[in-house]
Amino acid sequence: MRIKFLALIALIFTISQSYFAQEKGLIRGFVYDSKAKYPLVNANVWLEGTNRGDVTDFKGYFEIKNFSR
Repeated sequence: MRIKFLALIALIFTISQSYFAQEKGLIRGFVYDSKAKYPLVNANVWLEGTNRGDVTDFKGYFEIKNFSR
């Protein structure tokens, strides 16, 4: 019984360490038309090779949160 309890504690410790060790990234930016210098509204911004992305707001700003580096 004691071995099962210690194994469970070790498993919980290992899982919690790997969960908290992950770094979370944040990318903020601004998208605009290079010729007219106006912000692009509702432009899609994606991280290549992932399913993470965002849409720019009415001022051309976007923010992508909580992705693993």
